[in-house]
Amino acid sequence: MKRIGLDKMVENTATTAGVSQEQARKVIRAFIAELKLAFCRGDTVAIREFGVFKTSHHPAHTGHSPQTGEPMTVPAYDTVNFKVSKKFRDTLNG
Repeated sequence: MKRIGLDKMVENTATTAGVSQEQARKVIRAFIAELKLAFCRGDTVAIREFGVFKTSHHPAHTGHSPQTGEPMTVPAYDTVNFKVSKKFRDTLNG
């Protein structure tokens, strides 16, 4: 399995869509910006036949330092989870 970065995604998208790489880059960046805005608002983003992105909040809690064993406060944080759609999962496991 290899990692594909933005440049490769732009190249592949431009080829698939038959547009310039500059146009593809603008669309991909706009899409990413819209995802970020939705996540910051706490929205769930569902893309049919792909999956669902959902934000989740983790409250502050007390943990322990792995080095010293002393109690420490772990600050609250938000994260994004992704659940693949059944159709996409079936394609992956085809």
